[in-house]
Amino acid sequence: MSGDIKLSIVVATTGRSTLGSAIESATSQMLPGDEILVVFDDTGDAGDTPRNKVLDSLHGTHIMFLDDDDELVPGALEIVRAFAEERPGRFGFFQGDRGPTGVVWKRDGMSLMGAATGMCVVPNVPDRIGRFGRVPGAPPGRLGDYPFFVETAAMLGDPVWCEEVIYALRPEKSRIKLLRYKLKLRTRLKHLLGHREQDGTPARSYPEAEAWAVARTHELRGQLGDAPVVEGRSEPEIWHARGRL
Repeated sequence: MSGDIKLSIVVATTGRSTLGSAIESATSQMLPGDEILVVFDDTGDAGDTPRNKVLDSLHGTHIMFLDDDDELVPGALEIVRAFAEERPGRFGFFQGDRGPTGVVWKRDGMSLMGAATGMCVVPNVPDRIGRFGRVPGAPPGRLGDYPFFVETAAMLGDPVWCEEVIYALRPEKSRIKLLRYKLKLRTRLKHLLGHREQDGTPARSYPEAEAWAVARTHELRGQLGDAPVVEGRSEPEIWHARGRL
C-alpha cells in the first residue's frame, strides 16, 4: 500500500464517556502521517461549528469524521486507503453497522439526506470542501451534515457508494441492552412506517432542502467556472431522499 495517502480524522465531542473508545478505534489503525483532531462541541449544533473550524487546517490527503459515540471497525482505515488509491479525487461513502437494524444504507435507499458524517471520506482539496450548517427554511432536524455533502458533491462530483462497512454507530456492548433493543425493534419499525407520506416517500425528504440543494449546486458550479469532470461526467449528481436531482 502506498504511503501517499494520509488521513485526517476529525472527532467532534461533547465530552461523552464513549470518547475514549472512539479515539482508540481510530488510533489503533493509524499509520505515520495520519492525524486525529478532537474538537470540543459546546455549541449545541451537533458538531457543525467545531468541524468547520478545523477543515482548513487539516494536513491529510483525505478527511474522515467520527462522532464521539461511534467507533471505526477493525480494518476500516485500510479499506479507506484502498479506496483513496483506486479512486483518486473521488468523494466516497461507506456503510455503517447499526447492530440489530443492520447497515446504515441499502442500495435502494442511498441518499445524501440520510447519510452520516462517519460514512464519508473526502479528498482534502482546497476550496472544494463543503461546510456544515443548517439548510435555510428547512424544518427542524439533523440536516447539519447535508450542506457539507451537497456542497462537496457539487465541487468534486457525485459520490461513490461503497459496500464496505467501516464504522459502528453507537455500538452497544451490553447483551441485556441489545436484547431490550431487539424487543423494541418491531415497535420502532411500525413507528417509522407510520410516519411516511402517502406516496411512500420518507418524511425526511424536505422540499426546502431539495430546493436549496439545487440552488447551491448551481451557485458553486458558477463560482468554479468549469464544472468538475468525474469519470467522463461534467454534471455532478446530487442525491436526496427521492432519488437524483
